[in-house]
Amino acid sequence: MTSIVRVQILACLTVAFVASESSLGAVFPPRSTTNSTGRQTGLYLYLRPDTAVPLSPQRIAEVRASEELTRRFYAEASGGKLDLRYTEIVDVPITLVTGSDGNLHRPNDWFGIAENYVRNQYGIEPESYRVNLFDVSATPGDVGQGWAGIATFPGNNLAMQTNITEGFGQIVVDHELGHRFGAPHSSAWRVTRDDRFTPCGWSSKSGAFEAYSPAKHGAVATPFGVELDDYGDPFSVMGNIHREQFSVHQKLTNMNWLTGAQVPDLDEAGEGTFRIYAHDQLQATYSAAQEVWGVVDGYDTNSVYGLTFDKNAELWNKNTRRFESRQQTVTVEFRQDEGVLFYLNDGVLDLDPTGANDRNHRERGLGVGERIEDIAFGTSYFIGTGTAGEFLASNPTAPSPYWEVRPEWYEFRVLSEGLDAIGSFVDIAVDLVQYVPLGDLNDDGLFNDLDVNLLVANWLTDTNGLNSIAQQQRGDLNNSGFVDQSDAFLLRRILFENARFADAAAVLTLVPEPGAVVPGSLALVIGLCVALTRKRGGR
Repeated sequence: MTSIVRVQILACLTVAFVASESSLGAVFPPRSTTNSTGRQTGLYLYLRPDTAVPLSPQRIAEVRASEELTRRFYAEASGGKLDLRYTEIVDVPITLVTGSDGNLHRPNDWFGIAENYVRNQYGIEPESYRVNLFDVSATPGDVGQGWAGIATFPGNNLAMQTNITEGFGQIVVDHELGHRFGAPHSSAWRVTRDDRFTPCGWSSKSGAFEAYSPAKHGAVATPFGVELDDYGDPFSVMGNIHREQFSVHQKLTNMNWLTGAQVPDLDEAGEGTFRIYAHDQLQATYSAAQEVWGVVDGYDTNSVYGLTFDKNAELWNKNTRRFESRQQTVTVEFRQDEGVLFYLNDGVLDLDPTGANDRNHRERGLGVGERIEDIAFGTSYFIGTGTAGEFLASNPTAPSPYWEVRPEWYEFRVLSEGLDAIGSFVDIAVDLVQYVPLGDLNDDGLFNDLDVNLLVANWLTDTNGLNSIAQQQRGDLNNSGFVDQSDAFLLRRILFENARFADAAAVLTLVPEPGAVVPGSLALVIGLCVALTRKRGGR
């Protein structure tokens, strides 16, 4: 294990040097295209009532200004791999009709009507473009319409009801284009507490579910009844009304803007120290000669922009009334102003559950000096649907112990931030943690006096720099950060529960008053409990 860590640290140090020597320079999209790369063309259709003023030069200028914002945004997000320009901006008058509500609306098949008009009047084939953008902001919405923007599948159409000259309009058009280029919504896992969501935690002490409390159940990002907010990510254009970068997960999985080498799989790479660069700092540039937008420097091929790994979990199915196995994908990324963020599948995790009722809450990541283990993301969970009390109403059975679902897991420690020729970065230490039953300090399969000796040897030791299992193996059984008398009593209880004693009651009287324990008397207090030794169960 130690040799792996050393190799990874060495690799990260050399990466920073090599990458600075192999800066990509200006990057522009290739002429050939895929769904999410290349120099793509779009047709912009301005729909208006046939009684309204035709498309004006002023409106065309507004469209071109919005187009430039979009092209800059996608150049920076893709690392210079994608550009979209409207090769045609056309005026499309349509005749409004009276809807079921008695008001004027667009006709039902306005998509098809507009396309046929363009074919007949301009000799343009809409299907020859990667994107057809229908600007319907000058027309009244459909009866019962609930969208500001929409992308249709299959096909190449998207529509905008919101005016692109408004701030929200630019967000909507870039959001809908994101769907066209392959991105789903970017969601958020939220520990919402209101009249629709009532998250629960499991108490192993009482053997029952109860109202979730971080103080009682630990900070769990996906408790039973967690809300998976479909548009909830405040850091992404695909989420909650913010015109910000796509997640690394989407750039890798959906858009192919980053590679597996730039977002290594921890299950293959192993533990170590990784330098992760911010993925949202590229600067757009324009080539007048090629009439294309790109970036001053692209994503460096030798640098890391995120980490990913798979983890097992179990999901409560209220219909079958059982926990069912699920494999989840976790992606780690860094944004300079937000810290280290963790995405579970397409949803950002909130590592500060106190702000979960606020959709715009941004304190969700880790900063320098902070740490987390991935079991805090949850190993057993239930996704609420917006009906208060629905989890408990399904009469759930006890979840599996976390160590059975995930017997080993990763711990992440944010060591430092910095800036070099490539950009802003964080150094993150990743350790693989393996489960050891509580109280077996030396992991020998037995609860006995050897465990007592280790606790005594580490008496009053500060364990704050260790992962949860390493803390326990030093004697800090309650993970408080110090080995103290509360750990002594906890170990004594474990010894009672795992051995036979002639007179347990008599031993209880030997416990000293708080603050009176010293290593010698501590050994007497606990050591006398070890009358018999029994092999640990389940080993």
